[in-house]
Amino acid sequence: MSNVCRMAAAIVFLAAGFAASVAQAGGLHGDNFTFHGSAERSGGWTGPSCDNPTVMARVRSRFASTEAAYWDSGLTMNTLMRPREIAYRDWTPMITAIRSCRADAELSDGRSIDVVYWVRSEQGFAGHGYGVDYCILGEDWPYAYAPGCRELLPR
Repeated sequence: MSNVCRMAAAIVFLAAGFAASVAQAGGLHGDNFTFHGSAERSGGWTGPSCDNPTVMARVRSRFASTEAAYWDSGLTMNTLMRPREIAYRDWTPMITAIRSCRADAELSDGRSIDVVYWVRSEQGFAGHGYGVDYCILGEDWPYAYAPGCRELLPR
């Protein structure tokens, strides 16, 4: 038997075992499912605030790496000024908590722009910690959150 066949057989075996354990536990939303909506969460999410220096550094770093990798513009985000929370949604009933933020940014070419960004729980490496993403209002160059950063703004 080839290595590929052995690997496929192992995956099928593990999937069958997982399916059986989920069925025995009453399904993914049964009484024994203790994921994000469980009683283990004793209160609201206490993740970093919008003006946390690490969060703002991540926004600037992601901007610089995106500009360098995709646009080769040499632009950097010098500072984030007046960071403020514009919305907050705790993890109930959502799986992740989201802190939506907005700030004024100064680019290395002297322009001032508006930036929206979020801080989300369970978005770090392997689902631990928090994640940060951003969008430039009116200038969503990669159209990642088009139209006009709408997909990143709170609803």
